[in-house]
Amino acid sequence: MAVKKESLFLREESLIRITGPAKIQVKKGTVYLLGLKLTKEKSVTIGVSRTLALKATENSELELLLGPSGKAEPANPREEVIDDWIRTAEMLSREGVIIVLGETDSGKSTFSTFIINTALEKGLKVAFIDTDLGQKDVGYPGTVTLTFPKQPLTWIRSLQPHSSKFIGSITPYNAEECVIASTLKLLREARDKADLIVVNTDGWVIDEKAIKYKTSLVSVINPDNIVVMEGFGQTRFLSKTLEKMRYKVFNVPSPPSRPLKTRNQRKFNRETAFASMLLSAQRININIKACPILNIPIGLGERYLEAELKIERLLNSPAYVEHLHNIATVITIKESQAELLKQMRGELCRLLKVAMLSITSLEALKNLYVGLHDKQRNLIGLGIIETLDLEKGQLLARTNIRDPSQICYILAGSIKITNKGEEKLRKGFPCLT
Repeated sequence: MAVKKESLFLREESLIRITGPAKIQVKKGTVYLLGLKLTKEKSVTIGVSRTLALKATENSELELLLGPSGKAEPANPREEVIDDWIRTAEMLSREGVIIVLGETDSGKSTFSTFIINTALEKGLKVAFIDTDLGQKDVGYPGTVTLTFPKQPLTWIRSLQPHSSKFIGSITPYNAEECVIASTLKLLREARDKADLIVVNTDGWVIDEKAIKYKTSLVSVINPDNIVVMEGFGQTRFLSKTLEKMRYKVFNVPSPPSRPLKTRNQRKFNRETAFASMLLSAQRININIKACPILNIPIGLGERYLEAELKIERLLNSPAYVEHLHNIATVITIKESQAELLKQMRGELCRLLKVAMLSITSLEALKNLYVGLHDKQRNLIGLGIIETLDLEKGQLLARTNIRDPSQICYILAGSIKITNKGEEKLRKGFPCLT
């Protein structure tokens, strides 16, 4: 691949826009990028397809290494937002909690980086909580994560999670309470270790349920400041609602040159993350009596042979049933059989003499995304179910955990992942955290 080398001379207060892949080295003077003051011999790298504005705070000279699609071009000061961002980041980079809201691709992660870098430059200890399940900055899709940036950065995705909570979905829709509860737990953990906590969110903002979710999340977090990225204006109602709730809201302009990802590009990013997870995974056998799947549930109760015979007569096919007190779980072979039983749920509850009934199938469980937890309820690994032998009580999983003895229980998600990392959504099991 061809790499171009360029020298740039910038006058004080001038702006340029750089698109990656690119490496910037300051040869003379001082420039400002993502909340970072870069002086002589300092360098940063900008990833593929990212576009960032850079401002010279004095006459400066830069050396640029530009990849195949990388470029540097003058920026119009009236169009760029860097001065607004500098002023806002300076006001926000103090002790407390900030939540960043906005529509998809509105600059939430980039502005979060701006705040983090500004705070680190001031000597503050910073925590970052990533609640976006589908387009993760930190960790794998389907999780809420906490990390503690120690050094200034240009790319949040370079950080590793310190703690994670498993949701198992790529959207908070129908998992709102779990995301809120998980965020609150990570917030409590972060308070002991950080002066400033930045909470980033997903781009779901434009319908009634989204507004209810975001206002509930804000109410539980009770931030000192709220940042609302303006984007294309879809957050105006949310911003006004939060102002009426007497929160301090900063409406921050979005970068004019920000790239807008398609649905397929976002799906590709998730599948790349899943494929990366599986690359280092190994197959392990898990005893589901010792490590039950709590939210199906499987492995908590005793086998219910009488019920199995009754269901076998209905389906003309074997089924597995276990029960605990007045709750039963039925697992058929095929998903179509499970769907048939779901239509008869009330009748089955009376037939099996239980108050609650969970119904699924081996077909539905194959390749299901799962979170593996230890006895302290910490998420210690992720994986997919390959096979489930209910007769032997054994689950074969592909996971990044090396020692299965650490596993205490499993939570099932709402994503199926092939061995190549390709995702397929399904209706999820009840979310627990």
